[in-house]
Amino acid sequence: MRIKYILIGLLSLIFTIMMVGCGNENKRSDTSKNLTLNEVKEAVKKSNLELLPNDLLDYARLILNGEEPTSFRIGRPMADSIFKELLTVYIYNSKEDQEAGRLELEKMNLNEHEVIVYSYNNVLMLYWVDINANQKELFDSDLKNSVKLLMEL
Repeated sequence: MRIKYILIGLLSLIFTIMMVGCGNENKRSDTSKNLTLNEVKEAVKKSNLELLPNDLLDYARLILNGEEPTSFRIGRPMADSIFKELLTVYIYNSKEDQEAGRLELEKMNLNEHEVIVYSYNNVLMLYWVDINANQKELFDSDLKNSVKLLMEL
C-alpha cells in the first residue's frame, strides 16, 4: 500500500517538474518575439523623448535589406527647440533580416559621427545626429534606454 502512495507522489513530482519546464520554455520564446513600431515608439516615449513624423528629408530614408524606414524628428516633450535630429526605425520580419540590413548599412561607409546605430531583435534604429549642434549625440543615452526597455518586453 505504501508503494502505491510513493508512486503517486513521484508521478505528481515528475508532472510538476514537467509543467514548470514547459512554462519556462514558453517564457523564453516570448522574449524573442518580433517587436512592432508601436512598441518602439512607446519605449522611446518612456525614455522622455518625443517623436514627430518626418516626411521632409530624404537622405535618412535608406532602404536597407528591402525595408524602408519610418522616419521621425526627435526631441524632448515641452522643450522650446526645433526638432532637427532624426530617428529612422526599421521593423524587419526577423532578427536575421535586421542583421542583414545592418550589414548593408555598414558597407555604405557612412560617417560614424553622423549616425548612431541601435539594434535589438527585429528592430534597427538610426539616430542621425545634427553635426551642427553645440551638443553632439544629445539623445544617445535616452535611445540606449529605449533599447533596454524593448529588451524587457
